[in-house]
Amino acid sequence: MSAAAAPRGFPETLAQFQKLFPTDEACADYLEKLRWPDGFSCPKCAATDPPWRIKKPGVLKCSACRADISLTADTVMRSTHSELTTWFWAAYILVAQTPIVPVLQLQKELGLTRYETAYTLLQKLRHGMLLPEREPLGSVEPVQFGETIVLAGTKDGRRRKGARVFGAVEVRGAMPNEAPSHRHAGRLCLEAAANGRAAARKRFIRDHVVAGAVVDHVRPPASMIAMCFVSLEAWLQARRRPLDSKHLPAHLNEFVFRFNRRFAPMTAFNAVLGLTMRSMPADYATLYSGTWQPPSGLPAAPPIEKPFLVT
Repeated sequence: MSAAAAPRGFPETLAQFQKLFPTDEACADYLEKLRWPDGFSCPKCAATDPPWRIKKPGVLKCSACRADISLTADTVMRSTHSELTTWFWAAYILVAQTPIVPVLQLQKELGLTRYETAYTLLQKLRHGMLLPEREPLGSVEPVQFGETIVLAGTKDGRRRKGARVFGAVEVRGAMPNEAPSHRHAGRLCLEAAANGRAAARKRFIRDHVVAGAVVDHVRPPASMIAMCFVSLEAWLQARRRPLDSKHLPAHLNEFVFRFNRRFAPMTAFNAVLGLTMRSMPADYATLYSGTWQPPSGLPAAPPIEKPFLVT
């Protein structure tokens, strides 16, 4: 069954997903539709004539200027030796499993021979989960701001200490069939903070909350942001190994991605591919050092609230 003819429901198992994307050609066709939902447009000459399809999966040739157009250019998949199916299957495993996906588990499920390959795949997808120019919080709903300490440390776990995390969440009102006093958590934003000074708090709010929004700095344990922190702690504790503090930002990105799409699981796969297609790549050494961050000024991702499959 091809991806274009498959049902819209999100596959429940990796085996079902692999039937939808069994080859690199099926993955390339999906990437092409995701990149050009309104039809092909050459990034070099802007021609809209149908491209020529050469034998190499993921590469198109413009029929006007004869330029080779890579579907993975300027994405996390650029300059990779891994097959497109490996990237797709890794993305599915990442979004389909609620607990944190260990690198060794990903390596085993994908049949990869090298730990570094599985680690690089996972970290690139995690870093691509959030766009630098994402819409700030508070454009409609009020925002609660808070901070917490999560347990993190070094790779060997011998020097574990608290890592400070800033958080902000939109507080949404009751649904039509609920009591007026009922409240829901809207979009969430988290960031690892170097310190808890007032200047750091103001910078976080300025960077992630729209100007003029109502922001409450709350401390009670029953607040909305406090409940988000409880969920974060429980999610991090599901790791089988101690959390290395230098990788905390990537894990925060993943938690926010899951949290903000918790009511739309079928869109998660489209979202992670759509977002990561706008993230620049990095090598294993840079990713493992914990110093790489997605650059700003990247083009906007396509809308993520779509059916699972492009029709």
